[in-house]
Amino acid sequence: MYEVWFESEGVRLFAVEDGDGRAIVMLHGGMANHLAALPLIAPLSERCRVIAPDLRGSGRSWSGGPLTFDQLADDVESLLGHIGVDRAVVGGVSGGSGAPLRFALRHAGRIAGLVLVRPVYAGEERGYTDSPD
Repeated sequence: MYEVWFESEGVRLFAVEDGDGRAIVMLHGGMANHLAALPLIAPLSERCRVIAPDLRGSGRSWSGGPLTFDQLADDVESLLGHIGVDRAVVGGVSGGSGAPLRFALRHAGRIAGLVLVRPVYAGEERGYTDSPD
């Protein structure tokens, strides 16, 4: 595993990556860090490039500002740009499933696939989807 440090809107963020091939980014759930996502993707590192970031405000990715799914989705886009990946499979576990969903909606040209593992879905009132207004 290699450590990756990158910036998104002035905040220094952390991720780990391993392997070569199709890029797969897996996001951890709430109250966790990248280590919680690794069991899902580490076995794929023999044939894929696996990336597990600490979401903004978690683990080594310090941030005291407000968190939104749009911001977390944009952080994933910054990560992909930093590591030179045009398109990736992006997934999330539990509470971490909101950011990949927003990423797919905001950056559709950059997503090669979407994986939601045990998603916590609360709909528009939690910001996962747009309001019909």
